[in-house]
Amino acid sequence: ADAATADKTVTLTGSDAVTVTSTDADIDASAYTGAITATVNNDSAAATFQIGTTSTDLTADGTQALTIDGTGGGTLTIDGAATNTGDIAVTAAVNTVTLDDDFLGTGALSVTTGDASLTVALGTSTSSASTTVNADAAGDGETITLTGSDAVSVNSTDADIDASAYTGAITATV
Repeated sequence: ADAATADKTVTLTGSDAVTVTSTDADIDASAYTGAITATVNNDSAAATFQIGTTSTDLTADGTQALTIDGTGGGTLTIDGAATNTGDIAVTAAVNTVTLDDDFLGTGALSVTTGDASLTVALGTSTSSASTTVNADAAGDGETITLTGSDAVSVNSTDADIDASAYTGAITATV
């Protein structure tokens, strides 16, 4: 998808394992049912990547903002190179979100959940400018489990927050 420009969206359908690379185009894999390995090198424009229904292993390697839409429902693992200086915003997460221990990105990282119980595994990386988990969309009876060691700010209106395995500093508004 490297040839697609910032004003284009590439839509993935199918079920085989796939590897995709995008420079600046948006990727819609929300209906994709196979495993996805992706690299987003968005240095010229902000980009959006909609994850699939199974698993997405995404390397963020851009200087612009990257929005990762979790409405597809699959699991998400994020890795980031040291050249990734753009902010990363995960939205509508309803399944496990994992920040790889080797993540080197320096932008802000935010995870906004949907109405679901899930784990946000922030790993041992401490390179992000800031880390925020917003669980306001998760309703009563849902549990957001946090693991990791970087400082994090957490918001939740109704969901339970289980940070018993979290070893970093937590600022919480619940």
